[in-house]
Order: sequence, then C-alpha cells, then structure tokens
Amino acid sequence: MTRMVDRPADLPDYEDPPVVEVAISVQFKPIREFRQGHLGLFWSAIRADYPTTQDHPRVEGGIQTLDEPEQGPAFQIELLDSPPSNRAWFVSADDSLLVQVQDDRFIHNWRHSGGPYPRFETLLNIFWQRFDTFREVLDASGLPAPQPRQAEVTYVNWIGTEDLATFFRPATTARVDVEGVGPLPLAQTWTALYPVMRGNVDTARLNVDCRPARQLDGSGGTSGHRLSLTYRAPVSEELRADISGFLILGRDAIVRTFTDLTTPAMHEQWRRKA
Repeated sequence: MTRMVDRPADLPDYEDPPVVEVAISVQFKPIREFRQGHLGLFWSAIRADYPTTQDHPRVEGGIQTLDEPEQGPAFQIELLDSPPSNRAWFVSADDSLLVQVQDDRFIHNWRHSGGPYPRFETLLNIFWQRFDTFREVLDASGLPAPQPRQAEVTYVNWIGTEDLATFFRPATTARVDVEGVGPLPLAQTWTALYPVMRGNVDTARLNVDCRPARQLDGSGGTSGHRLSLTYRAPVSEELRADISGFLILGRDAIVRTFTDLTTPAMHEQWRRKA
C-alpha cells in the first residue's frame, strides 16, 4: 500500500545537504517460524530492483526505553524453537538502495552513490512498498504478521573539509583561555541524547553523535567528521497502526535538530532554502 506524505512547509531544506545515508526501520517481535527460505521468497519478489544479495551477521540490540539514561537499558529474553536467522542484504544495481531483513528487523537504506538525495518522502514510500511485500510473503507462507516494537530513523552526514568548530555549534563551547594551550581541541567527540515529544507526551529519543572519521576512497581515504542523528520510538500495541506517524516525527526531529546544531555559515554552503 502506497503511503504518500507531504513535506512540512516550515521544515528546513537544503539544495546540497551533507547527508550520505538514510535508514528507515521497524523492529518487531521475533517471528519464531521464520527461516532462511523465507528470505529467498522475499528476494524473488524484489529481485528485479535489488539484484544483489549478501549475508551479514545479525543486528542485535534492545528496544529503546523512555526511562532516564542512568537507569540503563532493558534486557529481554526470547525463547526460540530454532536458531535465529542471519541478516540478509538486498542491494540495488546502482548500490544506492539496500533492504536488510532478519527475523525481528526490517531496514531500508539509501546510500549516496553519486546521485542527488531523493528526499525522505520518497524513501518512506519505498520503505512501505518493500515492507508490504515482506508482509505478503509472510502471509503467503502462513507466518504471522510482524508485531512492531520500535520505529527508527537515522541520518548520517559527512562533513569532509571544515574543522568541527566551523560547522558544529556546540564545539565552540570547548574553547579555553589558558596560557600555552590552544584555544580549541585538535579533535572532539560529541554525543547527546534528547527526549522527543509528541504534543505533551514523551514518545522517543534522539541520539546525536559527532566524531572525527575517515572516508575510504581510491586514494586511501579522506579525513572529516561523521555527524549521525538516530531517532528511536518504542511502539506499544495500541499504536502499531501509526508507525508512519512515528517515522515522520523522527525525520522532523532529526532535520530540525541538525539545523539547530549546525552553523549559519554552513547552511549557506549547503544552500539552505527554508
């Protein structure tokens, strides 16, 4: 089922954004009867658009809780009647689109491969097309429909030429005035966890991570910074029908927070339109 969404008119927008990857995912209760053969059936259904397949280790990780960070993550034990499946990758011919599937997680990625960023609205529509196909395969195989537990959106940005203080506003708070010590550190790693509200209700968490990195290329790699923003919303049973609402809220929170954390000078370089 196609789910078209409109971009909010007041959402910041850039003609040349530094985003290099966007991932949209739903995590669900493990499907106990899920087997490697079901991955093959799914690939048969999407192979025309994703002709390459790869096997990868599973992604492990618990559901985001809304407790205070110092309380620590929640752990759950799942009793399975068979070994869990690995994670399968299905990759488009131009390497820009990627579907990742395992028995408790469905992820769709866009990766920069030379073309322009296609925008979140397009990617969300593609995500639902592939997820609906996945559910059709499960239904045809007599397996239960996924029971979502978490909605997640991640944006990864690559800033390769500027020092951190030039593009990342919080970096300037590390400035010191000490004789014999440079005013700014040679390198910084910055992380933060923000609450995300829906109306007056605390519904999700937004993790921001900015750190020095190296981007591999044919010449051996270039240095820069990787700025990633990940939104995770636990989804209760009564809210499963509103997964799109959570994902759209996540995109909005990410784009607005990215804009607030970065500098006006870089907004001009990225050609901000709104």
